[in-house]
Amino acid sequence: MKSMKLLQKKTTTRLSGLVGIGTLGALSVTTAVFTAPEVRADNVVNNRTNSRTGYLDVSVDTQDLKDAISLAESQGVQVFRDATRVRTGNATETEKYRQEAIKYYQEKIKAITELVNKYKADKAKYEQDKNGGVEEAKAANAELSALRISLAALGRGVQYSSQPYSEVGKNAAIEHVKDAIKFGERYRDTKNAIDSFNAYQSSMVGFHTHADQGKIKLQYQDVVVSNAAELEQYKTLLNESQTRLNEYIAGLGTTTGAIPEGARPTFVLFTLKMNPTMTAEMNKPVSVPTFEAKPAEAPVPPQINYAFYDIRQTSDTDNDFQNKDGEKIVIKSTDKDGGKLHQAMKGQTVGIVSTNDPLPAGRWDKYHALTVTVNLPEEGAELDEGLTKKDNPNWTTIIDKEHNRVIFRATDDYLVDINEKQAMRNGSIGGIMKDPFQFEAPTVYTKLTKDNMKYTFSSDIMINHEYRANSGTVHVQTNQADPKKTNKDDKGVTIDGKTVFFGSTNNYHLTWDFDQYKGVNIDRDMQQKGLDLIDYYPSDALDFDPSIHHITLKDGDTVIAVGQADGTFKDANGKTVEGVTWTKVDKYEGIDRKGPAIKVSISGYDHPYYKQYVETGKSLTVTIPMRTRVIDQTPGVAGGVYGGNTYTNVFYQSDFGNIYQSNEVTNTVTTLNPRKDAVLSISQLASLDIKSNPTAEIEHKTYFQYRASGSKLALDVLGRAPESYSITDAFHEADQYDGRYFVESNGDIFFKEGTALYNKYRKTGGKLPKDSDVTKFTTQTIVRNLTERGENSPVGAIGDKADSHTTIVRVGFDQDFLDQIDHTKSTFQMDVFFQVKRVKNVNSVDNIFQEEVNGIMFDSTETLTNTRLNDVDKLKDDVKSVDDKITNATNSIGGALSVIRRQIQNNSEAILDNKRAVDKHIKVITETLADHHDQIEANRIVLVSVRRLVNMNANNININRGRIDVNRKRIDDNTRRIDDNTRRIDAIEPKLEQADSSLTIYTSTVTSDAEALLYATNHGIASGSIKSITLDEKNHYVVTYNTSKTAINGGPDATNKPVNVQKVSEHLKNVTIYNQPNREAAQNELLALGYKMSKVSKVEVDGRDYTFTIDMRDEITPVADVPEKKEPVTFSMTLPIGVTETAKVDAINNSDVKKYIKDAKFISDSHYEIVFNLEDGGLTQDEIIAKVDELTKG
Repeated sequence: MKSMKLLQKKTTTRLSGLVGIGTLGALSVTTAVFTAPEVRADNVVNNRTNSRTGYLDVSVDTQDLKDAISLAESQGVQVFRDATRVRTGNATETEKYRQEAIKYYQEKIKAITELVNKYKADKAKYEQDKNGGVEEAKAANAELSALRISLAALGRGVQYSSQPYSEVGKNAAIEHVKDAIKFGERYRDTKNAIDSFNAYQSSMVGFHTHADQGKIKLQYQDVVVSNAAELEQYKTLLNESQTRLNEYIAGLGTTTGAIPEGARPTFVLFTLKMNPTMTAEMNKPVSVPTFEAKPAEAPVPPQINYAFYDIRQTSDTDNDFQNKDGEKIVIKSTDKDGGKLHQAMKGQTVGIVSTNDPLPAGRWDKYHALTVTVNLPEEGAELDEGLTKKDNPNWTTIIDKEHNRVIFRATDDYLVDINEKQAMRNGSIGGIMKDPFQFEAPTVYTKLTKDNMKYTFSSDIMINHEYRANSGTVHVQTNQADPKKTNKDDKGVTIDGKTVFFGSTNNYHLTWDFDQYKGVNIDRDMQQKGLDLIDYYPSDALDFDPSIHHITLKDGDTVIAVGQADGTFKDANGKTVEGVTWTKVDKYEGIDRKGPAIKVSISGYDHPYYKQYVETGKSLTVTIPMRTRVIDQTPGVAGGVYGGNTYTNVFYQSDFGNIYQSNEVTNTVTTLNPRKDAVLSISQLASLDIKSNPTAEIEHKTYFQYRASGSKLALDVLGRAPESYSITDAFHEADQYDGRYFVESNGDIFFKEGTALYNKYRKTGGKLPKDSDVTKFTTQTIVRNLTERGENSPVGAIGDKADSHTTIVRVGFDQDFLDQIDHTKSTFQMDVFFQVKRVKNVNSVDNIFQEEVNGIMFDSTETLTNTRLNDVDKLKDDVKSVDDKITNATNSIGGALSVIRRQIQNNSEAILDNKRAVDKHIKVITETLADHHDQIEANRIVLVSVRRLVNMNANNININRGRIDVNRKRIDDNTRRIDDNTRRIDAIEPKLEQADSSLTIYTSTVTSDAEALLYATNHGIASGSIKSITLDEKNHYVVTYNTSKTAINGGPDATNKPVNVQKVSEHLKNVTIYNQPNREAAQNELLALGYKMSKVSKVEVDGRDYTFTIDMRDEITPVADVPEKKEPVTFSMTLPIGVTETAKVDAINNSDVKKYIKDAKFISDSHYEIVFNLEDGGLTQDEIIAKVDELTKG
């Protein structure tokens, strides 16, 4: 403010006293009395710049103005200087002020020049006029006198006045008189026209004559006339009236006398009057001056003011952000401190660019110093020194770590460029710069290392040690993503934390959170890390089938892409979306979780989705549907409990290397437990299942009931009544089913209001109470043993051409019944009773049923029943036994008739007693049969249960035959390999020292001596070199062999010991996984049981059942007689690697198995032996073997 105080002390003086003061000025013309104007300074505050100290002087050339002022003063013009006009502002404002000054100087020069020229002309005219003017006055009066005669001729009066002569006054007077003459002529012509019209109208005497005779009526119209031309229209009307009058009179013919007044026509005549205004103007006298000569006056010297401009630039300084590629990061908002706020991502390298006003045109002298300082955040930002120095070649870079700042000083070469162009100044030697210079501001690069941080930067600029400014603060922030996950059913209802039903669809909605990224601009290097969404799901509980489960990408409610089975996505037009894919993965770098997982990826630099959603902060919704699987909680047991398991789902979004975890969504699967039992009747529910009642027996040829007790369905979980529900039973050949069944509801069934069944039970509020017979709402379907589901055997068929019994019955609830159930109130649990007859006297008769809910089948528990003879059969057997004894006695003792007779007599009495007892029992049985017959007649509805006899043996035989053919081919191939290896060994053996070697086989698929022999020969050991095949303490096969021709090797007994096979077989375990859709699913179930696939020696497939043979030898804990000494565990591998195949040896030595190698050597020209040490916590033997096989493959 010191400069302002100095300016305020200045006073206005004559220009002559200010020669050489200031270089900037401004002028203003005035003819008023001069007063000293107030000094004004326009201090402009720019919001971007926090503080300013000093300024940059800016010059505008005033030499032409000074020359104009000197000329004006020489001509006698009074010139005054006003106070200097101070103008202060940033570069934009400075240039505006500079242009304002240039324009003002030009206008002032023009104004001074015009003022001087006029003053010179005024003085010249004065010299001319001071001796003249009389003659001009006379000439003017003469011209006006002639005009007065014309006025008199028109009858206009004149008013005389006297006034000084002037050319302007003369011209005005003459023009005024001429106008008065023209008006007088118009008045005259109008008056004459009115007189002429009146005379013409008076000459038409017919109007008055006929009016006096009573034949017509006359009407007079007053007309005010302003000019003669107006009378033509009235004259025309008058003529038309005359013509009409003549025609009217002619039409009267000889009619005499007056016409009745009402029948008389009216004719209009005109009374013309002069416009009163014209008459008044005509009567007013015309003013005509008489000019007198005026004495000449000397012109007064004019005055003019001017003022200098003092222009000062206070440059703005600010900061912008750009990415590593030099692309600008836009402003997202304004922080509460007024600084600009930008958006970036954690891990992104951003450039802080100091943006400064250009150095002004007209700046004085040359700049010798330019310094920019960038102040960095205190934490979270890592300075990239290399990139910062590389990207700023025009600046010397100083890293001030103590004060956390970077200082840039313009290099000498850059200062030369800044000062290169100077302007020409007339009459001056000092230099100013011609044009503005926008210097290239330096850029500082930092990496943002934390999320949810606001990083604050500022900068300072020092120019020429004259001006310093601070930019104030600018900010860049990072925000972590907050991905959200929710599970919805097919109706769009959120089911997070709720219980779900088997087979239901879990529509996982994954919010790929981008809203916090609005305004980001990610560089190419960071974009290469890609955008990934990784959804981890429990494959044991959920099933994802890409052929039916389609991943969708949504923008709000609009689907923008749909996943295809091949891993691509297609848009709404069916076009493949480039750069958007999905795949299944087991793991993802940076996430400590194992698969399976579904990964959705967006890749490619500036991908349209990145531009459209990430940069604009618009989140995407990814929907992944999955089906709820059926989990048997009691595996290995017929039927049991299904579901009841809980599963959790979570996903991650990886945004260019930044990984964020979503919330976890947990659901529980409902529980089903269909139970099977055998009871005597519907009313007697005591179990006949020998698992519950070991002493229970069913009497041969009697009737009993199979009870199929269905699961209690959680309708609130289903969200509706079941879409379909049935019970299917299959019967043992010992049981005969003839179509009688009974269905009972174990819960209250409510029907929807307005339905037919609701109306039927409206007295109970639409409720069908529990324990009701609901058989009428079911339909039975049966399958017979011969025709199955086809047409029944023909009438008259006998023997093996006729159906003999029912094998399967299905009882399904009618759709109309299910559709009317109100799921919000009902309890759905059904018991189905099947009446059967035990037709064979056998024990351990098994029976299960299948419960079907919405198309999914669930096996029930198994019931086992035993059979006993009925009383009638037992009595018949007793009678037969007695008869047999009598017959035998008769045949064997022919000579003892008397004794026999007595025995017969005795036996006859016993027979009579037995007969009476038999008759009694027969009567009881007959009554019982009648009762059973009544029961059969009462339960007429037929039901079939599942028991399909599938003959898989034939298929298995065909499969095994195929395997035998394959194995025979493999044996033939191996035999040829053995022969080739034998020939090679025979050629090499003379070169080798005789030594025994051994190969321990840990592969689970080797379970016999033959397989051990095959494994050894496939791994390069000649069959002829094998001395023996034995087992170690864990029953792993050990092949001992020698490569020398002189070695004494084993014979057939050495390579084929049945005892080895027996020992190995004792440690093989068969595990059967039932009812699996494919082998992969069966393997997953096996893994869930804790078995390793590496221990599976073989797999047999029986329809949907998979039997895995598990090698349990590694589970053997050897028994030692003495305390075990901790020794390194070793094993050896002999590999078919020749001495010239050094690349394979190098591959092994350069791998992570190197540290496990104890010894390695070539044992022949074509075989390489390695001895490995196993370490606790290190790779297992199987893992080492797998890695070595992979390294030497091919």
